Amino acid sequence: MRGAKIAGENVMNGADGRKPSERMSRRELLQGLAALATSGWLPTALAQSASSPPLSPTQFSAASIACTGYAFDDPRVATAMLRALNDSVGRANLIRLAKLAINTPPGQLDAALKTAGMERTAEIVVAALYTGTVDGPKGAIVISYDQALVWQACVWTKPNAFCGGQTNYWADAPTGVTS
Repeated sequence: MRGAKIAGENVMNGADGRKPSERMSRRELLQGLAALATSGWLPTALAQSASSPPLSPTQFSAASIACTGYAFDDPRVATAMLRALNDSVGRANLIRLAKLAINTPPGQLDAALKTAGMERTAEIVVAALYTGTVDGPKGAIVISYDQALVWQACVWTKPNAFCGGQTNYWADAPTGVTS
């Protein structure tokens, strides 16, 4: 057992022979790892590469429209959904899906998704957009119930607890509709 005597106390040296004050702190280690991850020296599987920038909110909205026909009205909901989907399906998969959806004519999108092996990713993303929920490691994460895209797609209904108008608004047929 190695040790040094400082002011009458025994201070244990580490296996490397250095005193505790000479060793790297946890904070210094984490700062070094963060610097390494952002430096580009790690493979892209371990660090985010500067060559693949994140999906912008505008690109995300365009991809949402291409996949569902709708986009979130509230940019905060769109940003939260984008963040959750990045965690759920992976940033690279989400970017790949968005590029494919934006650049492929609607009539060819199903075939393009199948060819690219992106069908499952597309199903996860479309389900999340319509329901407002994303599957996370601990279960479903509700991003927004009342702003889920299903309410835009199904104009004849509304989220629970939302008023559609005055009392008995539903009793009369909408204007322009005859029975």
